[in-house]
Amino acid sequence: MERGCLLARPSGAARLHGAGCLRAAGWLPLTPNGKLDRQALPAPDDDAYARTAYEAPQGEVETALAEIWAELLGVERVGRNDNFFELGGHSLLAVQLMERLRRLSLGVEVRTLFARPVLADLAASLGSHHEVAVPANLITEHSTAITPQMPLIELAQPEIDRIVATVPGGVGNIQDIYGLSPLQDGILFHHLLASRGPICWSRRWPLSAISRSARHLSSRPLD
Repeated sequence: MERGCLLARPSGAARLHGAGCLRAAGWLPLTPNGKLDRQALPAPDDDAYARTAYEAPQGEVETALAEIWAELLGVERVGRNDNFFELGGHSLLAVQLMERLRRLSLGVEVRTLFARPVLADLAASLGSHHEVAVPANLITEHSTAITPQMPLIELAQPEIDRIVATVPGGVGNIQDIYGLSPLQDGILFHHLLASRGPICWSRRWPLSAISRSARHLSSRPLD
């Protein structure tokens, strides 16, 4: 028996002996620390992927999408009934796919790919995503005052003046003013709690909303 191999038993149990070679019914290549050596695995051919009966893409959108999939996934051809993830796609390739589609003005949200991973279904959704139009920033480096018409958030002049008064350098150091997302609320809550201790929230910062944000933040798994 070759040293450094993982022996796969019929019962499903496995014994670690070191680092070696792999086949489905016998050995897998392992690194010196006993993990699977992915670089030592042979490149899969097209027959290794789960595929449906091949049906050629229809129309310009499906054809363009199939060409992108083939390039990203490293397969010879892609049919309109093929599944992105069954062909070897994963989240990193999904991000690259979204960028390629955006360049072709065929924007779509990445969650749509996970919901509709079949090429024909995804092609029918392309172009449905509309970018959010962000208004021009009216607060410039030459601004000497900030009025209620300028920030992204609706504030009265006294509220803007109070914000400006807390920023070192005043107006010159403010690029814009906008509301925080729930996650940002949670981050701010932890920062203020750590630096100032107990916090008194005004009516613009409901404690219930901050608490929900903090619980959401703390429940996220650590990388």
